[in-house]
Amino acid sequence: STAVPAAEMDPERALDAATEFYDEFYEGKLNVKQMIDKMLEFSRSERGSWQHEVHFFMVKRMVEEQTRFPRYHEQELLRTAELFGSMLALDLIPQKDLGNTIRCILESLRRPTTHKSFKFGQVVLEQCLPKLARWPVLCKHLQTFPNLHPEIINYAKKITQILPENMSDMVYLDQDQWEMMGIPPPPTITRGATAMPAVPTGAPPLPPPPPPPPAANHAGAAPAQAPPKNAPPAPAAPTLVAAGA
Repeated sequence: STAVPAAEMDPERALDAATEFYDEFYEGKLNVKQMIDKMLEFSRSERGSWQHEVHFFMVKRMVEEQTRFPRYHEQELLRTAELFGSMLALDLIPQKDLGNTIRCILESLRRPTTHKSFKFGQVVLEQCLPKLARWPVLCKHLQTFPNLHPEIINYAKKITQILPENMSDMVYLDQDQWEMMGIPPPPTITRGATAMPAVPTGAPPLPPPPPPPPAANHAGAAPAQAPPKNAPPAPAAPTLVAAGA
């Protein structure tokens, strides 16, 4: 990996660098592809290197921002949806955070189709549609949202029908499991084909989040950084009602 001066190995500097990337993203200086390319490049760096530390904080920041998404302005939220969905599709979201990530998506789809949060959820799904079968429990719940794009609903149904019954409630399938299923390619999504004006109030409860993982021993992990200077203010985390609560 590229040599970095010892002073720049300070975790605070890595955190500042990650925050600067997000500032440039929300200012329009970096697009989604450039952000993803940078994350992928840094993710391949040697563990403990400055680049790997920056990657850690970039992913950590996005995971922790999930509870704040509902308060983003629509333009920033939809831009975030493209990045968030691309990160999910490329396995940049840690497996331990997938349960809460899926709940974030499903919660957004409970809103009326004209609401910014619903648009967020659908854009996220469009970004990761080719790998939708990797998340069986997401496929199962997507079928209960008739407002969702019909092609996405139909694709989720096909996946559920192909998967063995004992896999239908799994949060995540690994690469080998997924490739063995013979999942058909995803449909081409045409915007504006959603049906009905509002999500029915009888939608089923969201799946509960997975049990919390052991405390991370990441060297030099720093407290979460505040949102970028052009992002909306961070509110208190909303209370989500899990199944059986």
